[in-house]
Amino acid sequence: MEKLIERCGGGDVLPAEIVPEPYTHGESVHVGGTGLISGHDAMFESVTEEGKLRLMFDFMGRMVPIDVDQRDVFSIVKKRERRRGRKRRRSRRGPHHHTLKAA
Repeated sequence: MEKLIERCGGGDVLPAEIVPEPYTHGESVHVGGTGLISGHDAMFESVTEEGKLRLMFDFMGRMVPIDVDQRDVFSIVKKRERRRGRKRRRSRRGPHHHTLKAA
């Protein structure tokens, strides 16, 4: 009990715990879940209240702030683009080796 009183600094209220922000300011995020903005990408702005994140959406060329439930926001992981189609097989002798037939 004495440790709690020490943390209060002699007052009656404990200081608020410092909760780290889930994303960095300006980080690109993806909105999932259901609703009008689900499936869209946005930029993280800040944490507004318990469980809500303020995201900036590009709407008709303007950045619009919208508060979204934290459970619906996911970070965007950039994946390497895979080459489409079949790989071309190279000859063991090199890419420029041509066999000439005797006439």
